[in-house]
Amino acid sequence: SAQRIFVTSHYDGRVNPLSGISISTDGGGSWGNANFALNTLPCTFFGSAGGAPRFHIALNGANVFAGTSCALARSTDSGGSWDFVDPTPGDFAAEPVFAVIAHGKQNVDVISNNGHTRSTDNGGSWSALVPGPGPIAGVVGLGASIAVSPHESNVLLASMTQTVVGFTVLNPPVINIWESDDSGATWPTSLTPPILSRSGTPGALGRYPFV
Repeated sequence: SAQRIFVTSHYDGRVNPLSGISISTDGGGSWGNANFALNTLPCTFFGSAGGAPRFHIALNGANVFAGTSCALARSTDSGGSWDFVDPTPGDFAAEPVFAVIAHGKQNVDVISNNGHTRSTDNGGSWSALVPGPGPIAGVVGLGASIAVSPHESNVLLASMTQTVVGFTVLNPPVINIWESDDSGATWPTSLTPPILSRSGTPGALGRYPFV
């Protein structure tokens, strides 16, 4: 329906939160929270099932996907019901999913705390993690984004702005932009980030690039 809108927001700190994934069926005139079942997946140290913040959201027909701090939330009925899937199930714990796109018939690409993975069956199974360079564990986080070519589903772009490494604040931040021409199996191309400040320094605060 053209009147159905989905938005995500971070946890608002309330006992009965109004944050998370919200749905409007009247073009934004009124809103309600998504009807979630309990997330029973084990979470990594960085994830939390309770009060989990929501990140990027993607729609493909009746299929809706949203990144959370513990796995990928998935609906196959336009938000009527939801479950949670782990894009990297081999490590026995779900991690934060920062960015997601859904395209083609059943393609879903995500960037989680572990890096990029792809599903070709709406999240039923996932590709294996690949070594760097590219959006891999250690260089991805809250500033991650991913996009697909409108003409070739195998061409992906991913970006990440790092502001902190460990306990060290990076000033200026480090910006990485990668390109894959094989559905994320390799990311050989590192693109030069835009110059975003008058001093010629890439990555001025408040102007992080997304793809």
